[in-house]
Amino acid sequence: MKTKKWLLTVAATAISSVAFASASVAAPFYEGKTLSLVVGYSPGGGSDLMCRLFARHLTKHVSGKPTIVVRNMPGGGGLKAMNYVGEAAKKDGTTGLCGAFNTLVQLLNDKSLRVDLSKFNFIAGMAASQVFFMRADVKPGIKKAEDIFKAEGVIIGGFRTNSSKDLQVRSAMDVLGIKHKYITGVKGDGGGRKHIQQGFLNAWQDSLAGYLSISQGTLVKTGIVVPIYQMGELGADGKLSKRNAALPDIPTLFEFYKAKFGKEPSGKVWDIYATMSKVTSTALRALSLPPGSPKAAVADLRAGYGKMLEDADYWVEAKKVVGKTASFSKGKKTQAILESAMSAPPSLKKFLVEYIKRGEEMARKK
Repeated sequence: MKTKKWLLTVAATAISSVAFASASVAAPFYEGKTLSLVVGYSPGGGSDLMCRLFARHLTKHVSGKPTIVVRNMPGGGGLKAMNYVGEAAKKDGTTGLCGAFNTLVQLLNDKSLRVDLSKFNFIAGMAASQVFFMRADVKPGIKKAEDIFKAEGVIIGGFRTNSSKDLQVRSAMDVLGIKHKYITGVKGDGGGRKHIQQGFLNAWQDSLAGYLSISQGTLVKTGIVVPIYQMGELGADGKLSKRNAALPDIPTLFEFYKAKFGKEPSGKVWDIYATMSKVTSTALRALSLPPGSPKAAVADLRAGYGKMLEDADYWVEAKKVVGKTASFSKGKKTQAILESAMSAPPSLKKFLVEYIKRGEEMARKK
């Protein structure tokens, strides 16, 4: 009798232990949930296309296989979506910010920005590169990249005085010591190429995708322009010294400067170029969760994103949607670069404001 009672006690204890163990194994964070990716730009643009690409493939790799939907919330150059996700959306892991990430609004203390972008939790970054070229007929004639140092009447162009493109091009010319005129208000890279062909501008910095798919064939191979340098990507040494694999024969600005002057570029103007370029070459566009989001949500999305980047089917579509040079960075790297850019010292922020004002004065002297 005692033996039977003992056996029943042991069996009950074992069943309880199994039940407890099963209950203690938590279900995946995103099981049964829907994740909304808020895009601060209109449907059909680069940010929208990238985020919809993520939505289609990320769901297969995140534990719990959440439903992922894209919501467009254009306005203020992405500011409307930034403020909404960081300020009004629930911080429960079900709402993320996706698309072009404008670090400049925080660096410049833009009053329209009501959230601290440096405290967002970054899941993914889409890298981009740029190529700077010049018309071959710029006096006294540009036959090779080094001829820029004797160029006369250089006219560079950009989008707006406080855009990363304008700041990159202006700071590069100043670092290299190239005298130039500056015109802004150009409507996209397509507009830049058109102005180059018409001679309204004689120098332009093109996106890598645009350069490879359009400019290389219509402007370079026809002899209209000569490529001078590429923006550069972060190398193992943490410097912008790495060439994009698609452009092995074009030096980075870092290399170009060092070859000419025998030393590495430095100073506040270079710091502006480096800050903008590190962001662009890591996460021109990004996916993030707002401050205060559950750690489990951030961890599961980062893990799923890492698995997605190993999926051959994803890369087949990615190269169709965002170009053959598609390059993506993982969450921790994206986090480090963007946090570093947005936590620039006050002295650099002050200089950046002054530098933009100088650009505005230059642009008015057309």
